[in-house]
Amino acid sequence: MRNSFFKNVIKSGTLGYVYQRLIYDQENALRDLIFLDANSIFEKIVNLDRKKMVRRKASALGDETRYYLEAVKESFLEGRKSGSKKNLKYFPTTKKHYNLQHYLPRPNYLVTILVEIENINDPLLDASGRYKTMVNNMNDCLWILGTDLKLSYISPSCQKIFGYSPEEMMISSLKEIMIPESYERVVRLFEDFKSKKDQAVTIDIHHLRKDGTEVIVEHMIQLLVGEDGSVQGLMGIARDVTEWIAAKENIRKSKEQLQLILDSTAEAIFGMNLAGNCTFCNKSFLRIFGYESQEEVLTKNFKSLFYYEDEDCLQKIYRDDFRSFAEKEIFKRKDGTTFVGEYFTFPQYHNGEIVGAVVTILDITNRIEVEKELRETERSKSVLLQNLPGMAFRCKFDRDRTMQFVSDGCLELTGYPSESFINNRDLTYNDIIRPEFRKRIWDAWVEAVKENRSFRYEYPIITADGREKWVLEQGQPIYNILGEAEALEGLVIDISEQKQKQEEIEYLSFHDSLTGIYNRIYFDMQVKKYDRPKYYPLSLIVGDINGLKFLNDAMGHPEGDKIIQTTAKLLAKGLKPEHILARTGGDEFGILLPKTNLSQAHDTMVKLQNIISEYNKSISEDAYKINLALGYGTKDKPGMEFSSVYKIAEDHMYKRKLLQRESSHSSIISSITATMYAKSQETEEHAERIKALAQRLGKRLNLTQQQLDELALIAMLHDIGKVGIDEKILNKPGKLNREEWREMKKHPEIGYRIAMASPDLVSVAEYILSHHERWDGRGYPRGLKGKEIPLLARIIAITDAYDAMMMDRPYRKALSKEQALSEIRNNAGTQFDPEIAEIFVNMMEEE
Repeated sequence: MRNSFFKNVIKSGTLGYVYQRLIYDQENALRDLIFLDANSIFEKIVNLDRKKMVRRKASALGDETRYYLEAVKESFLEGRKSGSKKNLKYFPTTKKHYNLQHYLPRPNYLVTILVEIENINDPLLDASGRYKTMVNNMNDCLWILGTDLKLSYISPSCQKIFGYSPEEMMISSLKEIMIPESYERVVRLFEDFKSKKDQAVTIDIHHLRKDGTEVIVEHMIQLLVGEDGSVQGLMGIARDVTEWIAAKENIRKSKEQLQLILDSTAEAIFGMNLAGNCTFCNKSFLRIFGYESQEEVLTKNFKSLFYYEDEDCLQKIYRDDFRSFAEKEIFKRKDGTTFVGEYFTFPQYHNGEIVGAVVTILDITNRIEVEKELRETERSKSVLLQNLPGMAFRCKFDRDRTMQFVSDGCLELTGYPSESFINNRDLTYNDIIRPEFRKRIWDAWVEAVKENRSFRYEYPIITADGREKWVLEQGQPIYNILGEAEALEGLVIDISEQKQKQEEIEYLSFHDSLTGIYNRIYFDMQVKKYDRPKYYPLSLIVGDINGLKFLNDAMGHPEGDKIIQTTAKLLAKGLKPEHILARTGGDEFGILLPKTNLSQAHDTMVKLQNIISEYNKSISEDAYKINLALGYGTKDKPGMEFSSVYKIAEDHMYKRKLLQRESSHSSIISSITATMYAKSQETEEHAERIKALAQRLGKRLNLTQQQLDELALIAMLHDIGKVGIDEKILNKPGKLNREEWREMKKHPEIGYRIAMASPDLVSVAEYILSHHERWDGRGYPRGLKGKEIPLLARIIAITDAYDAMMMDRPYRKALSKEQALSEIRNNAGTQFDPEIAEIFVNMMEEE
């Protein structure tokens, strides 16, 4: 009875099983075999139905059985010896490896078990042992339960399922390996079996593994009855279905999720079989078609959904293998109302065959209305674009400005037909922009895109006939759903006429009407523009025409205007393109020189003076010669106010005016120096000689032009304080007494007060006060020592002393040049600055 059960287990189990008769050749070598029995697993391994195998040779059935025959031959190298052999073989049909175990229950008959990577070592001596060994090596667990509800047998695979060995299972109570509910269920089942001896059942029971975890086991149970009909117990096959049930639960959840997805879609979904009858639908279908439940729809045929009955609609779908699309179909709701929709059909497969279709239906009534409105809007837009001045466009956000749409105004604006620019067919829009503007415009668009703002830019284009037009481009970036700029849209209009008028207005606003050069307004704007570190050093030259008022009064304003115009032309002639020349007042000019240092500014000023001088040589009448005083200053660091540069340049200019006899400002000096020369033995020639010597020495000391100009002024005025000294003291033929000398030493202070009283002389007042100070500190009036004495005063002290020694005095004769230089050298370090004295002596000895 057990043997019969084992045999049934093998026939329906998970091991490959085949029973065959062996055929040998004359040399007693295995040649072929005839199949006698096999189970379903073996059918899959050789890809052949059992009925087609039984009583047929392996060599005659096909490649799979011949492959199997060769595998058996390899396992039987010892011929007809009884026993068992094992061999690991790969079978392509299942793509798995199997251990082939062979048993010879009697001569020339062979049982083969194919176990997927399992090891079987138990020998089979007879049919009963053969089936039992097969059962012991199954993945499923065989068990026999006696009438006392105790295990009388359990196969070794119980260890995989329950974690217990067969021996542990045999001595365990069912209560120990089952949860209470499951145990009670088994007891009730056993009682039911007693009354129904032919009953068999499959149930799932929750067990506790040895490690305490819970496992769900499927049991296939039938009653065990003896030959006399008495109940012997229960027999069953146990299989771990924990993962299978979990997978089944996942499938259930997946179905729920799928249903949720179907019910969440906006489209109506309608499933149908080959006859067109509904198999399922989603909630959107019920909502769109006006039904309350899926049950109402299950009786509907796809054809009944259409307002106009179309008997051929299913045939159309069948012809396209259930893959079709139709739009603007009129569908009918439950209440008889209609809507316009479109539908897609997709085939539904089962076991590789089409069993129906899934139809998605979308209500497009609103979309059609929107499309209608859009077409009307496009028509209106087209009319608007045709009548717009200029060219409307849509282009890609790229440097070429690849046009995707250009309005008809393109031809009038550019001279090119609109299709020339579409996708850069003949040229790009960027090609017609004047080259120096291309990068600026691109950078401006990039900034507009970055900041999500509108674009506006004026620039010139070159038309097809080579003419230049000024245009105004206005536009807006277009962004996609990701926030990326995908296009630019806008309008380009011709502003050439407005630009010309604007330029005329700007010219009049920023230019002097008399000279044509820039005016004060423009000049001040440029000062603000260039007063930045990137333009430093920033220099300024100022100029003032001397005697212009006299000329206007004497000769009339037209003659004065000619002088102003000529001066402007001469100044412009000596400047570079980057220099900015402006008439800043009636007789005043300003020149701004970006990136120009002090030395370069001086060179420019000298160049302008030379140009004026050359012009004056060609003029015979003195009244029409240009007498222009110039001064300059430089800003080379951010902290300095530009107004200070103006002050420096103007001070320099006014000092130079004082040195020019033709200047009306020189009247102050002329008056004072004339009085001084009349009262004392000082002469104008003496002042001129000191001036020449001081300037030569100043150049040896690398003084700036401003310092050299100041030296010239000091040379003329250093003894100006003598106008306040009694003539008797000034002209006394002998040496002065103490009182007289005390009076004489007051002249530096008197000269200082005179200079401070005149704004034009303030800058040289300190030098006048200090020109009688000594290097050793024993000078007057303040007793300054060393470099406390201003540099220019130290220079005048040496040149004045040298020229005085070279002149006759009432109380002594003039010294020779050698004697005078010897005196300078001897008094270096006491009366004179030793370094400057040495340079002066060397300079004079070189003559």
